[in-house]
Amino acid sequence: MWVEDYPTGLYPGSVDSAWVDERSDGPWMWPWSNGPQQAKARRVGSYTKNNWTGGSWWLGMSTEKNMIDLPEAFQSEGDIANPSRTPLFADGIDAWWWGAFLRGPRATDLPPGNLVTGYWPAADPIGAFTIPRHGSRPSRIPVNLPQNARLSGAINVSFWDGHVEQVKLEGLWQLYWHRDYVPPAKRPGLP
Repeated sequence: MWVEDYPTGLYPGSVDSAWVDERSDGPWMWPWSNGPQQAKARRVGSYTKNNWTGGSWWLGMSTEKNMIDLPEAFQSEGDIANPSRTPLFADGIDAWWWGAFLRGPRATDLPPGNLVTGYWPAADPIGAFTIPRHGSRPSRIPVNLPQNARLSGAINVSFWDGHVEQVKLEGLWQLYWHRDYVPPAKRPGLP
């Protein structure tokens, strides 16, 4: 399968399965580092964080600029102008700490073609959330969906103000993912 690039004991999840980390005892212990490891603990979950809300202090761990230095990152609670439309966590693949050093979704992100695995190996972070776990979805989830095709299904999203709601995949681009986010008139990829 497509997870062969992951170290043993890590699984990013899919539309029908949670992510799994059996290698470390917390987000501060990177399983692929050569440093000392804490006692192993099994961590399993199905939610992913909006990286614009959590930032990143893992300097040197990524080819991308440190999250906190990017202009889109929320620096304080006062930066969140739309708390009832700003995602904090949502159904997704990838444990929240595995992607802690990557940027979050942008209005220009294209959906992945593979809605079973979502993000991996897509380059656009919104793919971590475009996995139809809820709502009206086909019995066979597409693994080769053209980017101009409509997305079916929905995910559960928890917002900064504390409420949770089901959001259709097509509506993910209408949320306020980062500071100064402007929802596009239509999702990227649509004609």
